[in-house]
Amino acid sequence: MERHYPIYGQTGETVQFWFFSIGVKSILKCIRFTPMDHDADLYNLSLLDYVEESGCFCDDVQSNNGDLKMVFMTVAHCVDLFFQSNPKAMVSFSGNSGSRNRLYRMQLNVYRDLWQEKYRIDFNTDSDGSLVFYCKILSKFESS
Repeated sequence: MERHYPIYGQTGETVQFWFFSIGVKSILKCIRFTPMDHDADLYNLSLLDYVEESGCFCDDVQSNNGDLKMVFMTVAHCVDLFFQSNPKAMVSFSGNSGSRNRLYRMQLNVYRDLWQEKYRIDFNTDSDGSLVFYCKILSKFESS
């Protein structure tokens, strides 16, 4: 896998990784895997920016920091780490806007060669019309 930012992690029921996005400015980001359904081993993946004014991590920030590739490589690295500890899990993620979902689809297509032999990524339209992505490790019986 290509280069990614250094990460700092925390395990537990919710798994979190933190890193600094270095571009136009330095932004603390958090990649969070939150359990959604224990029986289905389903987790939600969130990419959050720390907002100094509120003192909270938020998912609706458009930082446009100029380091999109490094951020996506860091998220991919954290997904790999998460699945090493949770190989039967499924991860769900969705952008908070149509443009964010288009960006996710574009990035998944651009880097398809990095994930298609190891993961299966599907997407569905949710009941409210938003796009939801699902990622899991390919079983030995599936092919990319």
